[in-house]
Amino acid sequence: MKRHITDIVYGFVALVFSLYCYAYLIPKHIRVRAVYMADASAFPRLAALVIGCAGLLLIVSRLWMLTDKRALLDKANYAVNGKSVLRQAIFIAAMVAYLELIPVLGFVIASSVFTFAMLYYFGARALATNAAVSVVYSAAVYALFSRVFQISLATGPLPF
Repeated sequence: MKRHITDIVYGFVALVFSLYCYAYLIPKHIRVRAVYMADASAFPRLAALVIGCAGLLLIVSRLWMLTDKRALLDKANYAVNGKSVLRQAIFIAAMVAYLELIPVLGFVIASSVFTFAMLYYFGARALATNAAVSVVYSAAVYALFSRVFQISLATGPLPF
């Protein structure tokens, strides 16, 4: 029972997050130079729509499975684990900092730092491996988007 309510809350958070991304973050951070059928904002908007639909589906499915709907109003079912909330808040703060640092540091540097920090934060303690994975991953994603998809990403102080 409590798991269904937790899933409903997470579904609601995913739905609100997707709306925030679609309506605010994507228009703020993605500048479209020309109007095409699929411009630079198409993939992020699609991802936001998928996240929103998944959140909505999670809410509806868990409400359907909930046998006693009165449990939604019971405050005991919404007990908060402070340690878990702190970990999630740190992750969200890191994501926001990453998004704000991309225009300043450039995609490759900001992504390398963020990936390294998240690998370490989630338990990967091999620093050399984390550094190599972070740099290779960021450079590969940059190359894919800039060379293959012809989508310009922030370069920052790097000359490419």
